[in-house]
This record gives sequence, C-alpha cells and structure tokens, in this order.
Amino acid sequence: MGSLTAKGEDHADLPTADTVKITGKVYDYAASSKVCGYAVFRITYRDGNQLPHKHRSVRDCSYRSAKSFSFTDRDVYQVELKVCAEGKRAKPSDVCLYAGTWKTLYLSK
Repeated sequence: MGSLTAKGEDHADLPTADTVKITGKVYDYAASSKVCGYAVFRITYRDGNQLPHKHRSVRDCSYRSAKSFSFTDRDVYQVELKVCAEGKRAKPSDVCLYAGTWKTLYLSK
C-alpha cells in the first residue's frame, strides 16, 4: 500500500521527472519468524545520456505489523516494484532481484 508522486517531468530525448517521491507500508504476512516481506524498487534514472538503475528495498520482519517508508529520487525515468518473501537478510537475494517480473509503477514519456 502506498503512493508515488512525480514532479517536473521534462520531455527531452531521455524524458525524466525532476523528483519522484514514493511512500508506503510493507507488511509481513508470513507466520514464521524466519521469513520477512520485502518491497524492492528498481529505479532507472538519467545520468548524462545513460539510463542506469539502482535498487532500493524495504524489509519488514514483524508479522502483521506494517513498516512505513518514504524516499525521493531525482531525474527518474522509470520505477518498478517487486514483492518478495524470504529469509532474514540485510538485502534481498539475487533470486528476489532477478527471478520473475517487475511491475511498472511509473514511466516517464
């Protein structure tokens, strides 16, 4: 559950939004203390004439309690989301990051 707000879209050769703010909550519905819920965002941004991406993730390991989050990024071309449930770890695994499909939340046009 959350929201995404894009401001200052330009329509250059590589269109981007000046800022994108993402807020929301992550819930862990796994009834095991060894499993956490992850919301993983893949943010593609403009860097000169390139469109690299980075990952931002939010982890919640407290069964049925929400963890709130909020972050802002600049020069954003695309934001995608993937939700994973896996063992406690500092970052999502490669399986979480690279298996399955991403859901597009925002695409600058």
